[in-house]
Amino acid sequence: MSISTQLGLLLWKNFTYRRRQTLQLLIEIVWPLLIFFILISVRLNYPPYEQHECHFPNKAMPSAGTLPWIQGIICNANNPCFRNPTPGESPGVVGNFNESIISRLFSDAKKILLYSQNDRNLDGFKDLIQALKTLQANTEGFKLKDFLHDNETLSTFLLRNASFSEHAVHQIIEADVNLEKVLVKGFGVHLRDMCKSNGTSVEDFVTITDSEVSSLVQEILCRSPGSWLNQAESHFLNNLDFLKPIRKDVRADPEAVQQVAEATDNLLESLGSLAIELASMKSWSDLRNEIIFLTENATSSPSHMYQAVSRIVCGHPEGGGLKIKSLNWYEDSNYKALFGNYNTTDGEEPISAYDNASTPYCNAMMRNMESSPVSRMIWQALKPLLMGKILYTPATPATQKIIHEVNRTFQELGVLRELGGMWEEVRPKVWTFLESSEQMDLVRTLLKNNGTARFFTSQLAGTEWTVEDVSNFLTKHSEDTRPHGTAFTWREVFNETDQAIMSISRFMECVNLDKMEPVANEERMVNKSMALLDDRKFWAGIVFPDIEANSSELPAIVNYKIRMDIDNVERTNKIKDGYWDPGPRADPFEDLRYIWGGFSYLQDIIEHSIITVVTGAKEKTGVYIQQMPYPCYVDDIFLRVMSRSMPLFMTLAWMYSVAIIIKSVVYEKEARLKETMRIMGLDNGILWFSWFISSLIPLLISASLLVVLLKMGNLLPYSDPGVIFLFLGSFAVVTIMQCFLISTMFARANLAAACGGIIYFTLYLPYVLCVAWQDYVGFGAKIVAVSHAFIASRVFELVLVHVTFYERSRCH
Repeated sequence: MSISTQLGLLLWKNFTYRRRQTLQLLIEIVWPLLIFFILISVRLNYPPYEQHECHFPNKAMPSAGTLPWIQGIICNANNPCFRNPTPGESPGVVGNFNESIISRLFSDAKKILLYSQNDRNLDGFKDLIQALKTLQANTEGFKLKDFLHDNETLSTFLLRNASFSEHAVHQIIEADVNLEKVLVKGFGVHLRDMCKSNGTSVEDFVTITDSEVSSLVQEILCRSPGSWLNQAESHFLNNLDFLKPIRKDVRADPEAVQQVAEATDNLLESLGSLAIELASMKSWSDLRNEIIFLTENATSSPSHMYQAVSRIVCGHPEGGGLKIKSLNWYEDSNYKALFGNYNTTDGEEPISAYDNASTPYCNAMMRNMESSPVSRMIWQALKPLLMGKILYTPATPATQKIIHEVNRTFQELGVLRELGGMWEEVRPKVWTFLESSEQMDLVRTLLKNNGTARFFTSQLAGTEWTVEDVSNFLTKHSEDTRPHGTAFTWREVFNETDQAIMSISRFMECVNLDKMEPVANEERMVNKSMALLDDRKFWAGIVFPDIEANSSELPAIVNYKIRMDIDNVERTNKIKDGYWDPGPRADPFEDLRYIWGGFSYLQDIIEHSIITVVTGAKEKTGVYIQQMPYPCYVDDIFLRVMSRSMPLFMTLAWMYSVAIIIKSVVYEKEARLKETMRIMGLDNGILWFSWFISSLIPLLISASLLVVLLKMGNLLPYSDPGVIFLFLGSFAVVTIMQCFLISTMFARANLAAACGGIIYFTLYLPYVLCVAWQDYVGFGAKIVAVSHAFIASRVFELVLVHVTFYERSRCH
């Protein structure tokens, strides 16, 4: 009998057996699909998230400047990820926060200081007052009519509404005016205030020749109702132009008039330039809006609060960058470091003890910070930097030079602490100047005058301010009749500035600027640091091992080491994560410990201090460190969890098929059918080949359906289906060979089916051990583990792991 005939008869036999066992065939095909249908249902609840590429803002070191350093600490607290390159990655740009409100505020303050050095406003005031005195002394004087418009209606008003005679009106119009006093002290004086009982009279500003008319005017001002006086005052101001006689005077000394005109022009020009400069500065108004938002939403969600702070300090748009969660496994000690619980027993809440070395304000702030888990976590990270000590050894003249430079960095922050004392000294003077100084009264007078108001209007064109807004902003406290809080005036700016300065000053009292403390040797440093760690008041220890005791000169190469708490720096017992996952090392607490723990900051300070001492150079080169961008990837929680479990599910999917194949092969041997066919001339190879084909066809059908499920169910969306089918088909071939091997160990079909499935599953377990011990098993041991007789199972499982990893590292 030919080989083809033998093979055909054997395949017909096996096909007939499969056809008669329909339920068994269906279970063999459907069982793998059922497992993956369950996975698909789980996948629907956890779809993949395609994470865009990540650009991280650079981190400013202390050498870059105090403000960029503090901004970096606050703005990089969650190490945000941005879709597009950050400003600091652009050529010629190093700062990422130049557009933040606080940076613009400092820039505007710098502009004001530079502007004040060349500002001529104060000189302009003095020149104008001196010119007015000269003009007043060298001329016959100014009449009231000289300040009225050519088509004035004041005379008609006095005749009809005040019942003055024509002689009295003429005397009033011809009254002499003290121009200096009107311009300098006339602002804020109303007609209703010009009774002698109020300390001010008409004679202070004008002199009426006829004493009877003067007494009549004074009497009418004192007995008339306030509403009529307000109406008369409004009518008078509408007809008034302070600068008319200065600009157009035919009787006065030409030289004196020219001096006044020039002084007035210079003052108006200076005030106009200052108004333009101030109107272009929007940082203070932006800061005020954000502070109002924070005040009114103090109980809002932490995310909204952080966004407002981010806009103030960092300049990020609404929402800022994304927070990338760490995909690494945390160790128990890492959790302890994260929440600062390593000194408490299980279940105990940390208690904030009163610190006698701090002010009541600081103790209250610390209690508030430790009142919630999130703020406690932030405070545990910041407390060593703010209040911690830096120990150093040895304390020699040589090391003192370095420590002196190190300490200078912290002493620069002392300006913020002294700011409160300096402000308390100048605060009354600033208030008095803005409220009642002659210069501010003159500015208010000029703003009320129609002629100068038109000049200021032209100067403020194109800004958000108008002359009326400026006038309302500069309103005196004693003259402002509007309800408190309904208008934005200089007093709100003054009070908010006062509150901000005093808050900063009180906060800086909580910062220990005297950080450097010498110890005798490294052993005592360790003992001292352990005591400080109990209160989290230890930042780091600095050891200079190559500097001898009492040495006054630094060696050519200065070696030093920084010793810190192990929970505040990276661990050095491994060079990479035990489990690879796509995504950047972006977790601020777990992956950037050298940053938030303060190691990098201290290293930068020491390096620049050594450079300064050795070279004598005073200028520092600012250092920024930049995390490399990371390409887009798929953040898939489902695959992250299933990447280690997928081999298990594939093993379970074909376990029933393995048991059926082993049972069928052993049953022929148990029933003596194999020996009978051999006696009839059947070749042994053809028999095994027929079983191979009969077993391969159901597995290939199952593999085809599995590929459809893996693709359509979004389990492996990026993998090529042809490659996956080839991979599953190859594993099916090897699995059949493995079943044939196992079948030779048994003579009973049922026993072989039961034990064969167990053996097949047991061969999966070495993979679990390899994964669990991969950090402790050497490369040679791993080769041995996958190179045993059942290598197919190990390779299959490892390939599945890598397929899922590649799935998660793909993006569109």
